[in-house]
Amino acid sequence: MPKPLEQKLREKGWSDADIQHALSVLGEGSNVAEINVYANKINPVVYWTALVMAIAGNIFIAVLLIPFLLFLQSTQLFLLMIVLGISFGLLFNFILKDIELVDPSHHIIAEVFIPALGIITIFIMITIANQLSFRVDNPIHQNPVLVSVIYIAAFILPYAVFRLYEFFKGIKISHVET
Repeated sequence: MPKPLEQKLREKGWSDADIQHALSVLGEGSNVAEINVYANKINPVVYWTALVMAIAGNIFIAVLLIPFLLFLQSTQLFLLMIVLGISFGLLFNFILKDIELVDPSHHIIAEVFIPALGIITIFIMITIANQLSFRVDNPIHQNPVLVSVIYIAAFILPYAVFRLYEFFKGIKISHVET
């Protein structure tokens, strides 16, 4: 159940006068309740759309990687995978972080599903690139497991940093309050 707007503002340190002013600008309590009902209906749509876009983005990136997999040396490819992984990880973390009203079970689904799909798609694309490399007698072959692990580690990094930040922020707040 989402928190009432007044409670959220009070937790953020707003004064009673500022809270009353904000509520009066938004309208009476019934309008605020209507806004919360609307937010509860729209957020799952935004969430699932973002999730589908993250899946499509991972697949798109994996397909675009095939030419790079054929010509880049391991170190260059690892750097590219780290940059791509962190970039998509930041986008994914932004999506998860900003959708507050979605049921936490949806976060768990996304936290497991997207990285697993990323590993699978990158692994498949590297295997395809290696097959192409063998057919054209290209001496460069990539290790699909290693490249997939590097990509997923970079993909998960922004989320892990955010979770650690939230954890330590919670410790700091509870320490100050005692």
